[in-house]
Amino acid sequence: SVFNLAFTGMMIIWDRENLKGFYASSQFKGLTQASASAALVLAILGLVNYLSYKNPVSFDLSAFKTNTLTKESKEILRKIDIPITIKVFARKNELGVIRALIDLYRYEKNDIAIELVDVELQPGLVAKYQIERSGTIIAESGERHQRTNELSELAITNAIVKLTRDSDPQIYYVTGHGEVSLGLKENRGGTFLKGLIQKSSFELKEVVLSSIKKIPKKVKTLIIWGPKTAFLKGELEVVEAYLQSGGRLLAAIDPNLNGESVTHFRHLLRKWGIKVENQLVVDRIKHVNGSDGTVPIINAFSPYHAITKGLKSQVFLPLTTAVNKAVIEEGDKFEMLASSSAFPASWGDTDPAEVVKGTLSFDPLKDLKGPIGLVAAITKKASKAKIVAFGNSTFVINSYQKFGKNFQFFLKSLVWLMEDNPLKSFNLPVLKEEPVFISGPQIGLIFYLAVIITPLTLFSTSFVFYRRRRKL
Repeated sequence: SVFNLAFTGMMIIWDRENLKGFYASSQFKGLTQASASAALVLAILGLVNYLSYKNPVSFDLSAFKTNTLTKESKEILRKIDIPITIKVFARKNELGVIRALIDLYRYEKNDIAIELVDVELQPGLVAKYQIERSGTIIAESGERHQRTNELSELAITNAIVKLTRDSDPQIYYVTGHGEVSLGLKENRGGTFLKGLIQKSSFELKEVVLSSIKKIPKKVKTLIIWGPKTAFLKGELEVVEAYLQSGGRLLAAIDPNLNGESVTHFRHLLRKWGIKVENQLVVDRIKHVNGSDGTVPIINAFSPYHAITKGLKSQVFLPLTTAVNKAVIEEGDKFEMLASSSAFPASWGDTDPAEVVKGTLSFDPLKDLKGPIGLVAAITKKASKAKIVAFGNSTFVINSYQKFGKNFQFFLKSLVWLMEDNPLKSFNLPVLKEEPVFISGPQIGLIFYLAVIITPLTLFSTSFVFYRRRRKL
């Protein structure tokens, strides 16, 4: 190349007399202008290409937004201000699929660096990072790195989150009172919930309150989920001491119309501002079809609280009790996260005989008028304690693992209690396997629109056009 350039220069100088006429011609002027224009266009295109690469924009037209990161991942990436490099170790034929997912992160945070490593061509890097299998993804920042072998948004996002903290937050899950068993694999167990909590980078430990004198300060949240038998006085004292020190409690109490069994625990929650009744909530408008209103559907949440703000979900609570506001101190922040429909469509029923017979009706002397609170949260001003209380615990058992919104609501509550804002949990079920609930009134509306109104409208229109054609 150097020789050619030098020889070309020499030829131009040698033949300069003959080239003078060409330089002065209109052809050379046009060539110069065209070359300058082409160079300018190429420079502009290069600049646009560079800016597009550094600030990518994508449009997802798929029905379930499968080619876009979830809102939770986007919020996490916006809050992280450390440099991040994502290294993908895979075979050449696997890199394309993995790159498609990794690029979604660069679209949201353009300073994320992506490195694709062919494990067959770069054994040095494979040995350095101790890669044992193809498809390993490593999120790296400085000297710290987190790895995952799972190709999913949840796994990659949580690997990025782990880079921002020194250790996983610790959770105590209370056992010994008939709570939902996290080790039971049957339908009524909670192994699926346990797996989600652990995948969300929480350290989960089951604990018997009667065996400890104090809950350590390092415990970010205490979970008491669906107790069936009474607590000992000492156990409740341990819980109260934890709340007085600014602890966080996630609780659920199921309705038991055959008799009260956790009275003292209800009294403890009432003392801290949340009154969990022992009634069966009936909602005749928003309920799972065939449940006679005893399985309410929540599709409207509080727009003000951090847990439910912007939450657009469809959550159902099978056989739930009422959760209301108790007497609170000045400065405490109480928020009803979800409620049933207004009266007379909804009420809290206290008659177990009506439930058994299936003859549910409102009794003004005993029952509670709707709307009925279903989930509530409170922040205490003095102690800084936080509590989230549900009127049902079974909405997150193994039987409902395909109903991802139920588990999302639980995990969002857990995240808020722990004040671990960067971490979210999402993408729980496969989208196509998630059912959609249609209530009784909605079925009626579909019937009248599809079977009566629409055909009648079309027939009437056709008849009008037919009469007009006959008159022409």
